[in-house]
This record gives sequence, C-alpha cells and structure tokens, in this order.
Amino acid sequence: MKNKRGQFYLIAVILLITIFIGLITVENHAKTEKNIVPDTLDKELSLEKMNVLDYLANIDSNDANSELILTNFSKTYIDKIGKNKNILFIIGKSDSGRIVGNSLNDSKLNYNIGTGIVPINELGEFDIPISPSIPNINISVDEYTYTFNLETGQNLYYLIKHEYNNEVHIIHG
Repeated sequence: MKNKRGQFYLIAVILLITIFIGLITVENHAKTEKNIVPDTLDKELSLEKMNVLDYLANIDSNDANSELILTNFSKTYIDKIGKNKNILFIIGKSDSGRIVGNSLNDSKLNYNIGTGIVPINELGEFDIPISPSIPNINISVDEYTYTFNLETGQNLYYLIKHEYNNEVHIIHG
C-alpha cells in the first residue's frame, strides 16, 4: 500500500513542477519585445509598397484620393512596426506630396525640397505637406543624406532608422 501512496505524491510533484514551469515560460514570453530584423522589414516594406502602388494603378482614383490612400498606408505601417524607430514615408508626385513619419529624440531629421534645408522638429508622429521645386527630395538622418527621385506619377518611398542588436540600421527604398 505504501508504494501506491508514494507514486501519488511523485505524480503530484511532477504535475506541480510542470504547471510552475509553464507559468514562468508564459510570463517570460509575454514580456519579450517585438524586434523586427532590418532585412525582413526591408523586404516586407518593398513588397507592400509594390502592392499598394499596383492597387492605385488599377483603380480609377484622383490625386487627392491616391494621396489619402498612401498617407493611410504610411500611418498604419508606422503603427505596425512600432513607434520606437525614426520612420519617414515620402508620398506624392513631382509637384506636391507629404512626408509622413515618426520622429524620436535621438536623431536629427531634415529635408530639402529645393527651398533649403528644413528641420523636422516634431517628436512623435508627423504629417508635413510639401511642394517640391526640384525633382529630388533630400532627406537627412543625422549626418547621412538620402535622395529620392520624384517621378510624374505617384511615389512612395520610405526611410527607417532602426536599432537592432545594439547596431543602428538605416533602410530605405
């Protein structure tokens, strides 16, 4: 009779340990921060960019509606990938558009649309209407400048400064 009683306690202890380890694992998993690998983010954004531009090419849409769709896409994507990154989307045509993004305290952001260098001083989300006087927009993140060519049709470009594994990555396209 004593053997069966010992087996019961052994099974009860194993069951309690399993439940305890399961709870610790769930708690640790819940605390992990979602960190997106820069290469994955770049590939995903390139694909999504192609899809949204294809969508705009296949619907009968005026410029204002197209700009609204691209602006909403940009804001949704900022929410999706996290507001812990400097993110800029350049939207529009060669004569008008917007810079939609999210700015953090740790970076110096500027743009030049032919009227001189303009700092982006807003922290958090921003939406800046632009009227370029040159065919290129220059965006500076800290000391690096990136040039985006504005074609006659709708344009959608992105520039993201992202820290991953204690390294700073800047992806653009």
